[in-house]
Amino acid sequence: MSLILLACSCSKNGSTSEEKQGAGLDISGITVPAEYAGREGDQVTCWAKGILETDELTLKGIAETFPVDFEILSPSRFSITVPEGIVTGMYDLVLTRGDASRTLGSIHISIIADGEIPDKAGMNVKGIVHAGGKPLAGVVVSDGVQVTKTDNGGCYWLDSEKTYGMVFISTPEGYVCNCAGVLPGYFQYLKQPVNIVERLDFELNATPDQTNHRLLVLGDMHLANRSNRDLEQFGDFVADINGVIASTSVPVYGLTLGDMTFDQFWYTNLYFFEDYLKDAAQIKGLPIYHTIGNHDHELGKRGAYPAGEFATTVKYRNSLGPTWYSFNIGRVHYVVLDDIYSTNPGDGTFSYENRVPEEQIEWLKKDLSYVDRTKTIVVASHAQFHSKNGAVSLQNYQEVMDCLGGFSKIHIFTGHTHLVYNVEDETMFEHNAGAVCATWWWSGYHSDIHIAQDGAPGGYTIVDFTGGEPEWQFKGTGHPVDFQFRCYDGNSIQINADLYCPGESSANKTKFNNYAAQWKDKNSDNYVYIDVWNWDPKWKIEVTEEGNGPLEVTQVTLKDPLHLIAYTAPSINNPTFATSDNLHFFRVQASKPNSALDIKVTDRFGNVYTEKMTRPRPFSLDQYR
Repeated sequence: MSLILLACSCSKNGSTSEEKQGAGLDISGITVPAEYAGREGDQVTCWAKGILETDELTLKGIAETFPVDFEILSPSRFSITVPEGIVTGMYDLVLTRGDASRTLGSIHISIIADGEIPDKAGMNVKGIVHAGGKPLAGVVVSDGVQVTKTDNGGCYWLDSEKTYGMVFISTPEGYVCNCAGVLPGYFQYLKQPVNIVERLDFELNATPDQTNHRLLVLGDMHLANRSNRDLEQFGDFVADINGVIASTSVPVYGLTLGDMTFDQFWYTNLYFFEDYLKDAAQIKGLPIYHTIGNHDHELGKRGAYPAGEFATTVKYRNSLGPTWYSFNIGRVHYVVLDDIYSTNPGDGTFSYENRVPEEQIEWLKKDLSYVDRTKTIVVASHAQFHSKNGAVSLQNYQEVMDCLGGFSKIHIFTGHTHLVYNVEDETMFEHNAGAVCATWWWSGYHSDIHIAQDGAPGGYTIVDFTGGEPEWQFKGTGHPVDFQFRCYDGNSIQINADLYCPGESSANKTKFNNYAAQWKDKNSDNYVYIDVWNWDPKWKIEVTEEGNGPLEVTQVTLKDPLHLIAYTAPSINNPTFATSDNLHFFRVQASKPNSALDIKVTDRFGNVYTEKMTRPRPFSLDQYR
């Protein structure tokens, strides 16, 4: 079968180190097809003058590089052979000659299955979903508007306006996609106008039993190559999560909650989605499904945001795929939504509403119509559906929940706040699941204490599914999984500007003293405070004082004192995400200042976390590093 060649792309003219190394290579007239759809072993024609038979060619993807056989056809034309084992994805065609190398161009390779697919009247997108050449029936396929499923021969057809420029599948239970690095290949890009019929095939692989599986939920990473050493600290996170993956005996998957990048620094720091994917590829053996955040929307090169929602998501879609989609793992149906609705007026400012737009609502209804009502539903979005006090914050919350009517087990995972908190009612359980970056990586930079504004460590949520039943724990980066709370001896705490930011202006000192007002006075009332970040009302907190017995535990609202000195004090001139009121704080009053306390915290699943707290306990950065 002849291969399909689409619009062509010439070699890059950027300034990467690879291109600088190859600048002396006498090669010109380079044109590489931008898109190829065919099979392994097919020949793809390219154009260039100066290619030598002794040169070496490779196709370099995000995760894997393939050597390429090639044949010089004429002084200005050569062909490459599609390598065995290559999977659908984007690749750079790289020429190496001695110590010099040069990227000739980029090509998106789509491996298609055998078998012709007849056209259908009114349908302009078609394809086969298969596993090892075996057609898969009943796989849900969508272009973001229309939703259909494959027939008994694994074929699908869509009447698509091609608005979002891609087609994606809802990966069925028992199968996984090929990955390019951490990015699963559940979507492909459309390249032709609406009046041209396109064929996009999807190859899946059968996987070991997913009935029990582990989900790693990754909130707000905010990678941007900033002066806060974010990439260095991200390396600590990579080491931590790789250890968890290596110790996991069931299939494991990743799900981000948005803000993987930081649009403000795409251009100033030259850190784009492609750079994020390369850094994320350090995480081994983890397919990661992505959610778009407000900072993954487009900021123009000169600080002028494009107008409206569609324009601000172009770069995301071109790199990470659809901004809403679904997939299945075991007895769980996952739905990813974009609830950051850009309302930019086109005057260079960025504004958005926290709502799921109507086009997604209509798609969601269609998607869920194919889902078994006994399945557990997991919804992921960036902005929270509820605030930390339980109030609804998603503008059209009820409209979304109406779509989910008929499902009895609904879990919602959100980010955006950089907090850890839980909201439960009779219809759903929302996990505002913390932030990998904690306080934008700044507290780790200032104090080597990676802490968010509610006192939770930077980290991620681990969810273990047994069938459709989840159990979860928050995992602090660099900490064991049983690190679920932190204790403070109130007798040792006194926080004010003279102690923690003495060199600041009087205005900044006043600002800090306002933040720290709850802790300004030194006292001897023998209070001990316990910050239990992943607490919900089904947790139990018990404290016993040596020689005195059980103490009464009271829930209080306070600002975490460690975050005040680890982040807010050194950042008081511009405290982005300063210390916030904390609703998962608890207090006991001991009878003496030097008695030991046995603290026992039991989560809703019966996991017990303990600490024997000796007192007096000093309060300082060194104490908690």
